[in-house]
Formats: sequence, structure tokens, C-alpha cells
Amino acid sequence: MKKSALALAALMVAGEAQALIDASVFGGYTTVNMGSVNKKFDDDEKSDKAAGDTVTMTKFSGGFIVGAEAGVSVFPFLHLGPRLEYIGVSPASYKSTGSGGTSESTAEGSLTNLLASLHTSISLPLTGLSVKGAAYAGHGMGVIKSTVKNAAGTFTVTNSGAGFVSGLEAGLGYEIIPTVNLDLNVGYRLADLRAMHITDSNTSFVTKNTPSKYTDSSGKVQDVEFDFGGISATFGVRFDF
Repeated sequence: MKKSALALAALMVAGEAQALIDASVFGGYTTVNMGSVNKKFDDDEKSDKAAGDTVTMTKFSGGFIVGAEAGVSVFPFLHLGPRLEYIGVSPASYKSTGSGGTSESTAEGSLTNLLASLHTSISLPLTGLSVKGAAYAGHGMGVIKSTVKNAAGTFTVTNSGAGFVSGLEAGLGYEIIPTVNLDLNVGYRLADLRAMHITDSNTSFVTKNTPSKYTDSSGKVQDVEFDFGGISATFGVRFDF
């Protein structure tokens, strides 16, 4: 009976100790899906190799993520507040060399997210550990800038646009001193920005304010879709007040 009472008391203390306000900063690695863009690379490679060209390429795969989050208590163990994220996408490249010369292209981009976050952190009594979870949604703004160099010159095309972004996250925290915690988080983000279109270019071969297009291996013209969704793993510092 005494052990049960002590355990209950410890849980009650842990519950009472939950912060009214929290703020955190974080950073780490994230994947990016970019399935449509990478398929374009695959189709270009198939076409160029069929013509006898030598091809080297690096597809979109990941990048870095940094951000900040804050919240106020709206219910026991639940905090609601703003979340800001910036994702820098590692560059992709494509190079084809054949009888007609060499064509080389690179692409790089970013995603900036303005989000609302509902998150929780539940302390585990007598361990210094806490279990974390978050769900967030909001507005994402993406940019992809491509550069093509060949015998005709250097051409640039910028695609940009915005759309709905959401995600889930889970993690563990460790209190290093009162009110300061180290957090390890893993999450998945949905960020398929189908509304992106060409906003700037120095060539007349493309039309501004329209989606980028490519011809796939079957000869069908497709819109290029920019999917910034992916898995993230971050390390952060959280302050509880």
C-alpha cells in the first residue's frame, strides 16, 4: 500500500511540474521525397544513354532542417503555439556527355514553414526523462532554382510556390538542469507543393507562371511536382517555464 501511495504521489508531482510555457530550438537531417523530379532524372538518363551519351547524376535525397517552437499550456500536458522551420535541400546534379557536347544541370532549393503546433511533454518520475509528441500544420513556401549549362549558354529557371504542410513528431527529452532539456526527435512531414510554378528565368524556352514540364520515357508531357515531404531526425534544446 505504501509503495502504491508513493508511486501515485510521484506521478502527481510530475503532473504538477509540467511547464506552463515552453520554447525550443532544433536542427538535424531530413530526407526529401522529390519523386517527380527524380523520375525526370531517370527518364533523361534513359533517353541520353539510348543515344550513346555518358551520364552521371545525383538525385535529390535529403538536406538539413533547423527550427524553433514555442507553446503555452492549453490543457494538462498539452501546449499550443507557433513553429518555424527552414529546410535546405542538398543540390541535385545531372551531366550528359555525347557527340553533341556536354550538358550539365544543377538544382538546389529550400522550404520555409510557418506552422501551428500542438505538442506534449510528459515527465517520467525520478528519471530526468520525458516523452514528447507533436502534431503540426500550416503554410509552406518552397523554392527550387535550376541552372543548365551547354554549348548554347547558361540558363536559369526558378520554381516557387506555397502549399499546405503537416507532420507528426515523437521524441525523448533529458533534463540537464531545472527548466533546460536536451531533446532527440524523429518525425515525418507531408509537404507536396503541387502549386509551384516558374517565377523567374533568363530563357524564352519556358513560360513564366506555368508549371515546369518534362517529357517522360513514354513520350508523355508531365508536370514536375516538388515534394518536400520526408523523415527528419533532430537534436534540440528545450526550455520549460
